[in-house]
Amino acid sequence: MKSAEAARTLAWRMGYRLELREVREGCPATGRISPVKACGACAGGGACHALFADGGVAGVAQVRRRFLRRGDAQALRALLTLAAQALRNAHDIGYLADQAVADPLTGLPNRRGLERELSRGAYRGMWGLLLCDIDHFKAVNDNHGHDAGDAVLVAFARCLRANVRQCDTVARWGGEEFVVLLPGMGREELGEAGERLRRAVEVLRHPAWPPRLTVTASFGGAVYPLDGTDPPGVIAAADAALYRAKEGGRNRCVVSG
Repeated sequence: MKSAEAARTLAWRMGYRLELREVREGCPATGRISPVKACGACAGGGACHALFADGGVAGVAQVRRRFLRRGDAQALRALLTLAAQALRNAHDIGYLADQAVADPLTGLPNRRGLERELSRGAYRGMWGLLLCDIDHFKAVNDNHGHDAGDAVLVAFARCLRANVRQCDTVARWGGEEFVVLLPGMGREELGEAGERLRRAVEVLRHPAWPPRLTVTASFGGAVYPLDGTDPPGVIAAADAALYRAKEGGRNRCVVSG
């Protein structure tokens, strides 16, 4: 980051060595305006200065003095202000990047996040994809309200995540549609995984739901490279399989091929 490098360069010219750190538990500098010397929580010695930005503590600057020049106190204050903004900008950029690829309701990756992961080539060799759609979700919103619909989406997302492997990825594709990526799975294993998820959803209940509300889902599966030579092709094949699952009466899993 340009602002962080500028702060370090300025510190060096002033005779200081500057290290920018996140807030660390136990560092007493975070609760004070004045620096704390020889902080035990931040290894390496030197004086720790709390970095304030936007009304909060952005981090800690650990400053080691090589030599002192007249007027350094004022310049150091300017330096620490620059360092605080550098850390705050880094936090904001990271936060915005995370928000751009995450669904705020369920906490799962969103469509953009899933597409980004696929574009990185993280899934090599054979992998399966399940496209999952909550059956009659519009009726949930119409009959019970959007708060109930949101509660169903959150519970559904957690159910999917709880019933797949650690290496699998669950994402919200949009609306009531979700995607599960399952590396190393062929058609038979994918069908078994989809059926396991279907049964888990079928018995799903949640205290936040209205009484007697039940939820089912339909699943369409496809496998790379058997059903498509690239991610869009696999998704299209899974979508076609999902359509057949819905046409067949819903609450079922259909795998392409």
